[in-house]
Amino acid sequence: MEVLFDKLMRFRLIEEYGPDCYEERPDGLLFLLDYTNKEYTYSWLLGFGDMAEILSPPDTREEFKACVRRLAEKYDI
Repeated sequence: MEVLFDKLMRFRLIEEYGPDCYEERPDGLLFLLDYTNKEYTYSWLLGFGDMAEILSPPDTREEFKACVRRLAEKYDI
């Protein structure tokens, strides 16, 4: 999974995965993530709020988007 993080999240990525875990780009920090537990990964990403965006793969991005919509519906957003 490719995730783009806001540069303000650099400290969290370094703390959790080390200083060489991302590629710096003009639009943020590109992080490549391998995962085995999708629910845990989604929960982890939600902890970043709007400071993280799944770029690819497209099907994972769409599935996460649906998860966020369901969450918003619970709060009548």
